[in-house]
Amino acid sequence: MKSSTRLRALESTARVALGCFFSAAGACGGMSTTDAPERGDTNSPRLEPDPTAAPTATAAPTATAAPTASAPPPPEPAPTASAPPPEPPPDPPAPMLACLPPITVVANKLEPPLDTTQHACCNSYIADLVSAGMAPTATETIDPSLMNCCRALAYSTLWEITPAHDTCCGSRVLTGMDYNQPYCSPWGPPMPPALVLA
Repeated sequence: MKSSTRLRALESTARVALGCFFSAAGACGGMSTTDAPERGDTNSPRLEPDPTAAPTATAAPTATAAPTASAPPPPEPAPTASAPPPEPPPDPPAPMLACLPPITVVANKLEPPLDTTQHACCNSYIADLVSAGMAPTATETIDPSLMNCCRALAYSTLWEITPAHDTCCGSRVLTGMDYNQPYCSPWGPPMPPALVLA
């Protein structure tokens, strides 16, 4: 083979190889040296963003946690009402008296006056005490019913000879103004001795 023919064959082979190389580079997204913009060339085309491409989603801002509300202070306890002072104990009931309720004397008169039933009851009550040997002496505690009956008789009855009279007046159940009534002292209270005229 002639050398000229071999040279032409090598040149053809080289052109084909270079063409394939550049073709392959373009197919892979490469850029040929002829397409690359020269440095400092302001007229060379620039790569612009694709308007059809979907926008890149930006990350949403992280929500900040709401400040934790402080717990309200516990309510103050309601003031406790102080207990009312205890009431004083009631007065003891009045003793049950025989024959009549406690008497009342107004201006040396019995109010209300002693009726016949009460008069007879008091005489009978005192006579029963005497017959039972329970008539009091001057140093003994006197039965309230006995004292009440003696005072009722003193302010409503004149002198009489009865066990009741002997007990109320003779045993000194009645004293003071009670004794000086006509029941025990028909002549009235003792009189001072008469003055001797010179």
